[in-house]
Amino acid sequence: VLDRPNPIGGAVQGNVLDPAFATFVGRYPMAMRHGMTLGELARYYQGEVGIGGDLHVVPMEGWRRDMSFVETGLPWIQPSPNMPNIESAMHYPGTCLFEGTVLSVARGTDAPFQQIGAPWLDGEALAEAMTGYELPGVRFEPVSFVPRAPSDGKFDGVEVEGVRLVATSAEYDPTHAAVALLVETHRMSGSQWGWLQSHFDRLAGTDLLRQAVDAGTGVAEIRSAWRDELEAFKRTREQYLIYP
Repeated sequence: VLDRPNPIGGAVQGNVLDPAFATFVGRYPMAMRHGMTLGELARYYQGEVGIGGDLHVVPMEGWRRDMSFVETGLPWIQPSPNMPNIESAMHYPGTCLFEGTVLSVARGTDAPFQQIGAPWLDGEALAEAMTGYELPGVRFEPVSFVPRAPSDGKFDGVEVEGVRLVATSAEYDPTHAAVALLVETHRMSGSQWGWLQSHFDRLAGTDLLRQAVDAGTGVAEIRSAWRDELEAFKRTREQYLIYP
């Protein structure tokens, strides 16, 4: 394995996948944002999952876990038409969850996964509610956008309102922001809310997040339920890390 940087850095955030929800989208019990490189992942899979073979990782020179992608000096190569730049990738571990709802993740625009919305939302009110959470490393701007031939079919040619997420520092936790956004958009949408249930549970790696949002559980309580498994994952992954 010729190793490469993790494009969004080495932070570990979110919940850990429940093996009962293992799919091609998420296969193994790992955190939403695992913070590992391809070489480290290969080592993890061999040690924890039992994937055999003669593995040799050729490590990088000069990469640190706290480096931004810009600091690497490497060019961004789109892995997907809806991953046009590093900004979309940075938000993706959180905003991808909205693929499992009736809201748009701005496919069919120039900023997919950087903004979410729906025709019935009030962008100003949503931005104000999100700003009230005082989440570190991110700000929320009211926005309107019109998806054009979106690959998910949501609101083609329809103007929608919502928020744009703007990362401002390395403290940003996209999974934290996404849970708060789920709670607030669920509350604001009322009867217009809808889950694409099996898809959402695949993306979340559990059905507990969906159930908690439906039950009106607060953001802090939802995230506190993740803590023990997330810390256990961090301890397990430590032995497979290559870089400081």
